[in-house]
Amino acid sequence: MNTNKLVVIEDDDIHYFILGKLLKDIGYTPDQIIRCSCIEDIYSVDLDDVYCVFSDLVLPDAKRGTTFSIISAHFEGKPIIVLTSSYGHEMAEETRKMGAKEYLLKGKISSEVLRKAINSAVGAFERGIAV
Repeated sequence: MNTNKLVVIEDDDIHYFILGKLLKDIGYTPDQIIRCSCIEDIYSVDLDDVYCVFSDLVLPDAKRGTTFSIISAHFEGKPIIVLTSSYGHEMAEETRKMGAKEYLLKGKISSEVLRKAINSAVGAFERGIAV
């Protein structure tokens, strides 16, 4: 069983539920998943507990286009995987240039894709390289 904690920054309950189920499928337990549904929530997370961060790019309390810079500044030193819909593909590519280790298209995520993304992002981050 994995003992690392993941932060999932997602305001949509359905997307969060689906991602949570997939994380459970690959061995994470509910107490290992910290949900934040807006930017304000991230400031209550104990950064020492965080292994990896998943973040939606559009949140209710952030101006469009600023979410990733806020998240990456707060979670500096942690690998970030961006969650986006198909129409956010270009924005997700931009976040890769800004330091996101991976991005996943909502609706196209499977357990295996999720496992590979976490391993790739964390591994690359630990080696100090972009993926």
